[in-house]
Amino acid sequence: IPKNFSYSFKIPTGSHFVIEGDEYDTAFFDKVPKFIHYKPRSVILTSVEFDHADIYKDLDHVKESFFKLMDLIPKDGNLIYWCEGEHVVDVVRKAQCQNIFSYGISSGDFQASNIRYKEESCDFDIIFKGKKLTTASLKVFGKHNILNALSTFALSYALKLPQDKVLESLQSFEGVKRRQEIIGKPHGITLIEDFAHHPTAVDVTIESIKDRYKNKKVIALFEPRSATSRRNIFQKDYVSAFKKADITILADVFNASSLKEDERLSTQTIVSELKRNGKEAYGFATTEEIVDCVKRNTHSGDVVVIMSNGSFGGIYQKLLSAL
Repeated sequence: IPKNFSYSFKIPTGSHFVIEGDEYDTAFFDKVPKFIHYKPRSVILTSVEFDHADIYKDLDHVKESFFKLMDLIPKDGNLIYWCEGEHVVDVVRKAQCQNIFSYGISSGDFQASNIRYKEESCDFDIIFKGKKLTTASLKVFGKHNILNALSTFALSYALKLPQDKVLESLQSFEGVKRRQEIIGKPHGITLIEDFAHHPTAVDVTIESIKDRYKNKKVIALFEPRSATSRRNIFQKDYVSAFKKADITILADVFNASSLKEDERLSTQTIVSELKRNGKEAYGFATTEEIVDCVKRNTHSGDVVVIMSNGSFGGIYQKLLSAL
């Protein structure tokens, strides 16, 4: 749910309807991606990577779904794609539409240049085919949010929407619930809730918080809860992602007994690997132990980011109360 509104969708009164659709299945009785049911005139393709291990067997299987999405765009439609993602580029080669624009940080038709981070805003210049068009300002942080904003600007440009209104909308956007959402600042300790569970999301979330809160200690809490994060497919990727935090605290795998031991993510292995790389890391079985650890290791000015795609044993309120 966008924090600017109290609802997640609205029936349009104008000529455009914007909808997000990913590659996850539509329903338990309809095992195709949601976007297969759409008839998009325009598509923004932000990323393609292996996820949803309960649905897909490998990356090529994921790509097959995105190839079908490319087929849905009409000849006179628009495709905006992230050109710095190799798997995105592979998928886009199948597109047949006429209007195709790329975007990226350091390459693409549209580029985000001269990025400036402040604690309350993130500013960057928008470059189109080598020339500066304008400057955008966001309340949300991180390269992933800059790229998302750039992609929407690119599509708005292709649709000839008024540039001043687009920039105003980007600047006024408050973000989405459970995405870098500040839930409290007890005794000067900033608590941030985030939905991140895939290792790429964990990585960019921690990086964006480090960019926003420069020179402040960042403590990362993580609950492996999704179908993919509970499996050991991304064991090494999580180690790499958590290296960016000053302290990492991991919960045990949620509902671990439902997975075979040789398939299950090992949080203790991640903790051991992080320690071997000179990082401070802990693993605990209960939220109470995690809360106690946070209490012992935080002081005014520190930032705690809590990442889970579920309830994390009610840790949010427990931390607010304990701190």
